[in-house]
Amino acid sequence: MNFKYFAIEQLDFAGKQLDKDNANFSRYALILVDNLVELLLLKKCQELSYDNGLWTSLGKPKLSKKEVELANSQYFNDKALLCKNKELISNKEYEYITICHSYRNLVYHNGLIHEKLIYPIAWSYHEFCCCLFGRYKIGFNYFSSGDIPSSIVLKHIGQKESLSSFSSNSEMVEISLKNTKTPLLTRFNLYLSNDLTTRKDEIMHAIQFLTENNPWGNNRNDILDYLNQQNRTKYDADKILSDIESNTKKIALEIDNSTALIKYNNFSTSIIPFENLLFESASSLDEYIQLQIDIARGK
Repeated sequence: MNFKYFAIEQLDFAGKQLDKDNANFSRYALILVDNLVELLLLKKCQELSYDNGLWTSLGKPKLSKKEVELANSQYFNDKALLCKNKELISNKEYEYITICHSYRNLVYHNGLIHEKLIYPIAWSYHEFCCCLFGRYKIGFNYFSSGDIPSSIVLKHIGQKESLSSFSSNSEMVEISLKNTKTPLLTRFNLYLSNDLTTRKDEIMHAIQFLTENNPWGNNRNDILDYLNQQNRTKYDADKILSDIESNTKKIALEIDNSTALIKYNNFSTSIIPFENLLFESASSLDEYIQLQIDIARGK
């Protein structure tokens, strides 16, 4: 199958998984979109490698040895890095797609996690992939009477295709593919800022639970000091809560999807170790309390 037909069908199918906020369908869409982004990057790397081979035969290679290795690599990040270095994607786009790819890896290998964010991230990634497909025009300048487009492809390119019509209507195809999914109920950045608000509430609840239920009568400061004693990294809980609030406001004002996700991910990654330490401690205390209740009941 011609690559452009294959890409259109995959983007159409991925978009249909995003007709509503369903974590399981969104997980599937995220995997499909990430696969196509990688294939688009692969196609550009193959073009670079092919051109380099021609120039090398003339004694004027265009790629360094390291770049040749990146072009032929099987790893997603290597392909993305080469495309960034050759300005086929911007630095911001590189950051964005590597973040989306990391979420793809998480949901592929670990199942339904980040359930509240899978849908908006998959939705945003689908938008980006449609843009990338339209921008790269891979296969757009190729037409063969032997390629028979499916009804799905015809829905996006029109009932009759020619070399000139498909190449000139790439923007129309891009828009049509974006419209396979329903619009987000709220702006993308608000999904991210709302998640930070939820996480702040969860942190505050965990600290309160540890303070009110620990059997030693320790106050809030004692509890936080004890947690720091159990860990090499020292955390300032009040500063983390303040930073969450300030970053929530910044992300809520960010209108660019890629920038919003990059800001969210950078900050989110920085507080995960503290969250893990805190929630594990709260879970351990809860198990201790349940054990004491069972003992009191003679179980």
